[in-house]
Amino acid sequence: MKSKIGKNIFNKIQNTLTIDNTEIVDVYSPKIDYSEFDLQEEVREKLIVCEKNALKHAEEISKNLKNLGEAFNLAQKLLAENKTGCFKKWFESLGFKKDFVYMCLKRNELYSSLENDKIFSITEKKLKLLSKVKDVLREEDLNKIINSEKDMEDIKNDYMENSEIIQSLEKKTIVKMDPARIKKEIEKHKNKIKELEAQLKLALENK
Repeated sequence: MKSKIGKNIFNKIQNTLTIDNTEIVDVYSPKIDYSEFDLQEEVREKLIVCEKNALKHAEEISKNLKNLGEAFNLAQKLLAENKTGCFKKWFESLGFKKDFVYMCLKRNELYSSLENDKIFSITEKKLKLLSKVKDVLREEDLNKIINSEKDMEDIKNDYMENSEIIQSLEKKTIVKMDPARIKKEIEKHKNKIKELEAQLKLALENK
């Protein structure tokens, strides 16, 4: 009797584990249609695992870029406020390259005004484009560019060519901006001026 009860409990546990394992495997739905590839089933299953892991790590990279941008932004402000002028020396001492750091800062700046998490996964080309037009495009259009799956040429055709935006950028005309954004721009340039003043002071002292 005890043996039968024990066997029934074991079967229930085994069934539960089987169901749980099936659910875990079925949770992920591939984004790629693998029927388009001439693949054996075993290879297809392995590629699905690769796809899942690639997207998982890409998400982790986005989170890391967000955290790095916040850290670099705060460090830059702290060093500027203390007029040390050594932000470049600070991040280079940590092993970071200038281009990478300033790309992180650009992402952080855009995120602070748009709060769109996709900013941390877009390409550098798209980021550079957004940085150029962020003051002349509405937030709605900026988010459309960020969320768009189109390539860069199509995006430029949609938002840039034959528009007043390019003319405004080329002629450097004053464009109507939101007061809050103007204040942010003023504050940003103030911090940059402080950093440059500190760098100048150090340069003169070391002469």
